[in-house]
This record gives sequence, structure tokens and C-alpha cells, in this order.
Amino acid sequence: MKRLLSIILCLATVLTMFGFTVTAADAADFKDVHESDWFYDEVQYVAERELFKGTAADAFSPNESMTRAMIVTVLYRLAGTPETEETTAFKDVPADAYYADAVAWANHAEVVLGTSADRFSPQEDVTREQIVCMLYRYHTGYRGNGAAGEKELDAFADAGEVSKYAVGAVEWAYGNGIVNGSNGKLNPKDSVTRCEVAALLYRYIGFVEQEKRADMRIVCLAPSMVEVVYALGYGDCIVGWSAYTDYPVAATETEGYQPYQFYYNTNTPDFDVDYELGKKPGEDGKYKAVATVSKFYDYNAEILAGLEPTLVLCEGTEQEQWMDPENPAYLCGEYNAYCFTPESIDEIYDMMIEVGELLGCKKYAEELVAGYYKRIDEIKAITSELTPIRTYFEIAHQSDYGEWGKYGPYTEGGKTPFDEMIQIAGGTNLFSDGEGYINLYDVYGEDAFAEIAERDPQVIMSPYWPGAYDFEVTTLYEIMTRPGFDQTEAVQTGRVYYYDSSLMKRFGPRTITAIEKLAYLLHPYYFSNPENSVSPWELGKIDVAENFPKPLD
Repeated sequence: MKRLLSIILCLATVLTMFGFTVTAADAADFKDVHESDWFYDEVQYVAERELFKGTAADAFSPNESMTRAMIVTVLYRLAGTPETEETTAFKDVPADAYYADAVAWANHAEVVLGTSADRFSPQEDVTREQIVCMLYRYHTGYRGNGAAGEKELDAFADAGEVSKYAVGAVEWAYGNGIVNGSNGKLNPKDSVTRCEVAALLYRYIGFVEQEKRADMRIVCLAPSMVEVVYALGYGDCIVGWSAYTDYPVAATETEGYQPYQFYYNTNTPDFDVDYELGKKPGEDGKYKAVATVSKFYDYNAEILAGLEPTLVLCEGTEQEQWMDPENPAYLCGEYNAYCFTPESIDEIYDMMIEVGELLGCKKYAEELVAGYYKRIDEIKAITSELTPIRTYFEIAHQSDYGEWGKYGPYTEGGKTPFDEMIQIAGGTNLFSDGEGYINLYDVYGEDAFAEIAERDPQVIMSPYWPGAYDFEVTTLYEIMTRPGFDQTEAVQTGRVYYYDSSLMKRFGPRTITAIEKLAYLLHPYYFSNPENSVSPWELGKIDVAENFPKPLD
């Protein structure tokens, strides 16, 4: 917030001041900006994002007064430099002036009017009360927001010096923390400086963002989307989620949280609506702060409607169906809903950036993603020199439903995020010749296990997760005693591992941790167990009856 504010202000200012720009890569490049200055952080952010240029290669001119031309450009940029067909009729605004479009927009939007019918006075300094009025008109008129939160100015010794036309605007700005005054005074008639406008805009954008967050109500119908939203800093805006939500730890600590076992034998239509919406306590006497809305394949429409979400996020092929207008469970007709089905590492991170854009933090999402790619490159630099390990990655085990047939085991083929993750980690996916999610029984029938053994995996991995029921997990013993598996290198060398199911299968901020974990499991002499992952129980040192360690935060 703080930085964004500075940025908008600075960028506009320099570009407004001159018809050309002078770039600076860092606040340290400005000789008139020091770390001890109260505005240093704002200038730093502006410089590194190149949203505000200096008045010279080594000067920012923080105490220089801002003119009407500069201010109107700032506000124009704050608005996103919208296209306008309007032209200015002001005689003192040349058509080729750098601020001509800004003046035309501001005048038409009634954010900044002329000083007379045919004059704008672009080089006239702006006073403190005038910039507040301009910002007030921008907020209430142009943006159409309310003006609540006004507070009387009697705390300031010079409150009586505020012009009558500006009182309402200044009271609004003061009440909402946008204007704080200086040494008990407002100094309404003083010219406003570049650094002061930076502070004003910083506070204003922070105020707007706070209002936006207060109104934001996010429902994540897939647990992976919960992790994405938390990673982007908006976990407190989630009002509904999946029964399978168990990460991050902060999510499990919300009031009234219930683990997925609580819902295991209950279908979503049978969820207790009043309990989930926090209208009555549970058997433990606690009220829910976040409603459980969905499982993987369905959701409770009544609970979702009761939450009145402003944003609904889905993930995966199962939930893609809810984006289809022909589906009775269609979401987009009534809700602002999105579904993501990433089919590669790049698409996983594109998804995070898109969600960041929806939440208003795209730049932060881009920074996170850039960090993930850097870590991937560091892994590749090592694994590119190693012999790939043949890896069989079992997504789910085989189930025999008697007269209804057998299903599974399931794995992932080529052109999938799992295939890429294994490659980056220094492995070769045993079934990379297939494509997508593969039911091996469908392909090979009764020879499914024989086909796996024939391909001779060097590492076999089976999903496991805290709280899993015995029948949900393929134990290491079961895998090692499958027909023909005793001849595989994986079994003969004891490299049959459990893996954290949610870590590996939920695409988002932990995908990089999953890759690091895979690199550790495949090449333990070259990689360490990554932070923020359960200690190395994956190395086959537990059985199904053993309690899991508490997941790390």
C-alpha cells in the first residue's frame, strides 16, 4: 500500500513536471533522499518500480511545491490513465502539453476544474486544502464511493482557516486517517510538496484498500485455492472453503474449524446450513468463523448463497463443470466465479498471478512467482548434471468393487505438472509416454502391476496424509508385496516412500516446496529436506498406524 501510493504520486509528478523523464533505479540514486527521511521508503518503492521518475538523474526534489498540472497528472494516473475523447478548451493548456490529456479527463470528470471558464492555471501551486478537495471529488464523484467517517476539525488550532468549500472534504480526509495535520495544525493554505502528496496518496490508497478488504468475501471451493489466497495475504477474507482444507496452519486455527474427517460420511447437501453459516454453535459449543461449502465434486448451494461471496475460486477438472452454463450447478450466472485447471508449472504460476490480479495484488503475486522460478533454476542447475531416477508416482491405489469392477492404480503421464515436477527434481516419470491422469487398469487390465514392474522403477511413491484412514492409504508393505515388485530396483534398494499428498497434489504456492521435496527424495546426497515440509517420514520409516508429526507453519 505504502509503496503503491508513493509510486502513483511520484510517477505522475515527474512526468508531469517535464515533457521528458529521468529514470532512477533506486532511492539511493537521489542525492536529496536519505534513509533517515520519513519519505525514504516511498521513494524507494517508486524508484524500483519506475513508477515515478526523478526531476534529474540524481534528484527527487521532495520539498518542491506541486503545481496543478502535476497534481492533475497524478490523479489521472491514479485513475489508470483512462482514454478520453474530451479535449480541453483552456487557453493556457497547449494541445501538446504532457498534461493535456490529464486536464481534459479531470475537467470532464469534475475532479479538477478550471480556475475560470477558459483558464486552468497549470503552473499555479496547489494548497493542502485544495489537494484534499480534489482527492475527495475523485473518491466520491469519479469513483462513486461514499463519504462516511467525517470527523470534526476542532482538534486543530487553525481549523477556522479552512475554506468553507473545503470543510467537508477535510473532515472526511481527517476522519479516515488520510490527513493528520502537523504539530496540531492543518496549514490549509500552504502549498503542498511532492513528498506530502506522496504521503497523502499513500494514506488514501491504504484507506481504499482497507475498505475493499472489508467488503471482500472469498469462497474457495478447492483447498488449493485456500493456499493461494493465504499466500497472497488475503486469508482473512475467506468466508467459505472445502471440507479438505487443512493448510496453512493458520486456516486450521480459525474458530470452529473442523477437519475433513468430520464431513467424511456426509454429503454436501446434508451439511448443517445454520451451523456452517455461524448461526448456531456446534456440539463443542463453538461457532464457525469460516463455512465449509464443498467437497471435490459438489458444493452446498444454500450455504454458498448465504455467504454472499464477492469472489468464488475453483480448481481442477472436477470443478470445471461448474463453469458450464448448461450445468445445474453453474456458478458464473450468479457469482463472480473462476476456475483454474493448470496443466503445467507455468500455468500454475499464471494462475497465482491471475488470482493476485483479482485480489488487487498482482505485483506482489508476480514477485512471489519470480522467486519460485529462481528456486526452480537453482534445482535444475544441480539435477541437470545427475542421472535421472526412474520414478513411479502413484496418485491413488487400486480399488476392487467386486461386481462393479476394479479401478486404478492411478498415475500421471506426460504433459502434466507432475511430469514436469519429477523432471525438474532429477527424475524420469515412469509413464511419461502416456498423457494426463491415467487409470492404469483401464489401459493394462490385470497386467497393470506387471507393467509397472516391467518398467523397473528406482523410486516408488505412495500418497499419505495426516488423519488418513487405513483403507485410504496404500501401505509400503502392500506395494512391496505386489506381484513382481520384488524384482524392481525400488523395492530391492528400499526406495519405496510415502509422500505428503496435499503438498504434492495442490498446485499453488507450495508447488516449489513439492519440487524441492522430490529432489530431496530422489537425490538425498545432493539436496536437503526443504523447510516448511514435514520431516523425512517419507523415507518409509513409519507405518499406517503411527501418528503424524504436526505440520510445520
